[in-house]
Amino acid sequence: MSTDNNSKGILLIIAAMTLFAMQDSLIKFIFEKAALYEIFFGRYFVAAILLFGYIKFRGQKVSLKTYYPFLTLVRVILHFLAFSAFFISLTYMPLATANALFFSCPFFVSIFAKFFLKEFIGIRRWSAIVFGFIGVFIVLDPNFSDFEYKSLLPVLCAFFYAASMTITKYTSDKDDVNTQLFYFYLIALILCGIIFLFMGNGQLNNPNFDPTTQFIFREWFSNIEYTWKFILFFGVAASIAFLCIFSAYIVASPSVVSLFEYSLIIMSMIPGYFLFNEIPSARTFIGVACIIAAGVYIYLRELALAGCPTFVPFGLQMVAPVIWTFGSEEQKKKYLPRILNFDDWWCQGYSEPGSGSDLASLKCKAVREGDEYVLNGQKTWTTLGQHADWIFVLVRTDDSGKKQEGITFILVDMNTPGIEVKPIITIDGDHEVNEVWFDNVRVPAENVVGEEGQGWT
Repeated sequence: MSTDNNSKGILLIIAAMTLFAMQDSLIKFIFEKAALYEIFFGRYFVAAILLFGYIKFRGQKVSLKTYYPFLTLVRVILHFLAFSAFFISLTYMPLATANALFFSCPFFVSIFAKFFLKEFIGIRRWSAIVFGFIGVFIVLDPNFSDFEYKSLLPVLCAFFYAASMTITKYTSDKDDVNTQLFYFYLIALILCGIIFLFMGNGQLNNPNFDPTTQFIFREWFSNIEYTWKFILFFGVAASIAFLCIFSAYIVASPSVVSLFEYSLIIMSMIPGYFLFNEIPSARTFIGVACIIAAGVYIYLRELALAGCPTFVPFGLQMVAPVIWTFGSEEQKKKYLPRILNFDDWWCQGYSEPGSGSDLASLKCKAVREGDEYVLNGQKTWTTLGQHADWIFVLVRTDDSGKKQEGITFILVDMNTPGIEVKPIITIDGDHEVNEVWFDNVRVPAENVVGEEGQGWT
């Protein structure tokens, strides 16, 4: 049931970035016929319907109680301001340049984490932040005697967005994801309603305004017969893109897939060239390289400081997709949040002496006794099993048919009596792999993922 899903995660991230690039290019394409907050309203409305339809379909609940009402309001307003600034910048700035400047966001996140979340930032991360802002400076290519400050709007977007995400992190200890999403869309739609009352009829617009200013103040729905299909796409695209990102971080290693978010810059160059004849300058490429290098360094530095390996697939990449696809709702609620938060360390129980490449010949048995399975047998080459809290194991529950049949996928707590981990010291003297022995280990039947005997797929 488990395969190497890094490639799938990368494809999901690239799909999400492609959708965002398409959205940005279409906003730039229609801005002279649409109103900014008309787009906001339609995008939020469609995305909210799709999201909460999905939550209801999955049988999940949404708590209406927020423990941080004021911070929730501030968080949504900051997010609203962030993308107001970004979408406005698309009307006069090349797509790739706007997106490159937006990726200054990790630098602001680090700064906010220092002052508001009290995280320690060492000299190397400060150096990376400074280097990243040098990249921003290079991309902006400022001529201070004739500098257009509106070029800073994508950077302002990054600032507001980083502040919003910092608040999201702070409030996540009590408000779950569904609660945060509910209030995000509720408050965002209310803000759109307030804006409509003040300028939705075009009362603040003037035909003598420049196209960007008219985009902000234009009457809503004045060209709805033309714009509705684009607005519908914006809502659907945003929903699918965020679902792709969420799925990518579940099925693949975050340290791998996160780096591919920078593909948005490349994706933006394609419609920029073909639709708007935008060709980034050599200076822009140099600045983008500085921004990406600084962002990647900050991310990898965080992994190192946290003592996190860059790629340990067993929990997030291997067992989580299996539970997500084949597990019961109870199993998903019990295991997936802890896997996502790295609260539990997992190892894999597949190989046995004589059953490595020919895994279907495995002999580790599990016999059903009432509400439990009793496991007996051995697994070998179990990587990092000495540190694991849980092990996912393929066991034989029936040997009457073909050897690929009668294999069951079961989750076992490594603290269960009867489990013994014996180290295998490799030729370099390292202790990374182990033997795991099961001697009358009793495991609840509810720990079987999928159906008994259907572990081979």
